[in-house]
Amino acid sequence: MMDLYTDLGGYRMTWLSNVLIVLFILISAYAAIALYREMAQGGSLLHSMWGMVRLGIILLLGGLLISSLTTN
Repeated sequence: MMDLYTDLGGYRMTWLSNVLIVLFILISAYAAIALYREMAQGGSLLHSMWGMVRLGIILLLGGLLISSLTTN
C-alpha cells in the first residue's frame, strides 16, 4: 500500500498531509453550511437529500484520507 514516503530516504511529507487535512476540514465546513442554507430556505426534499449524500461522501473520503495519512 502506498504511503506518503519517498523511495529514497523515507522522508514523510508532513506538510502535504497537513495541507490535505486542512482542505478536508474547509470543504466539509463549506458543504455543511451549503446544506444548512438549502434547508433553511425551504428547498425541496430531493435537493436536501442530495446535499446530505454529498456531505456524507466528503466526510467518508476525508476520513479515509486522514486515516491513511496518519498510519505508519
